[in-house]
Amino acid sequence: MRKIAIYDSFTEPKHRRLIDETAARAGFTVDYYAAPAAVPADKRGDYEVIYGMPKPGELKDFVNLKWFCGSFAGVDAYLDDSLYPSPEVMLSNSSGAYGVTIAEHMVMVTLMLLRHALPGDRAVRAGRQMEMKERYMVEGITELSACKVGLVGFGDIGRATAERLAPFGCELYYYTKHRRTPEEERKYGVTYLPLEELAALIHRAADESKAYFAGENATK
Repeated sequence: MRKIAIYDSFTEPKHRRLIDETAARAGFTVDYYAAPAAVPADKRGDYEVIYGMPKPGELKDFVNLKWFCGSFAGVDAYLDDSLYPSPEVMLSNSSGAYGVTIAEHMVMVTLMLLRHALPGDRAVRAGRQMEMKERYMVEGITELSACKVGLVGFGDIGRATAERLAPFGCELYYYTKHRRTPEEERKYGVTYLPLEELAALIHRAADESKAYFAGENATK
């Protein structure tokens, strides 16, 4: 049987059953290695497929490798062809696996910052919640609908983030190497900006936020 090596740090028994069944239908068996532990050097020649995030320096030893699929979206560390036993090895990432989760996280963090969630929590614990409430009644709180949001990249994560921010009514700008079609821009409610302009937009927002991060609101 042909073999797959999985650098495993997250699967549950139900996941392994599904992986094993799917692999068996394609004529493969699967061996699991608890990440960050490496596949033993004397075993690496047994595998045609790797899934996970091995150390780049290990890949050369997988002399029969045909396909390496990273378990994250980012695979920059694995782009150099010299890492592999052959330039014919196919590299893929796990695009699509985390878009919704990360997009929801980004919306949550954005709202926490705008609502001063961390200093608010500290104020409640210290018994100063009314003092803080009165302060922000005077100073005001920035609504997400009044914000301009810049997205650097517009893949799975960028699109999912745009979808979740659109109902708040904020202005959405994006940059990617390959501009999306007018139809897709309308679908997600985004406006394209060259990277330099988007960076300037982000830097202005960062300058306005320096006092927030440098003062009493800084994360401890």
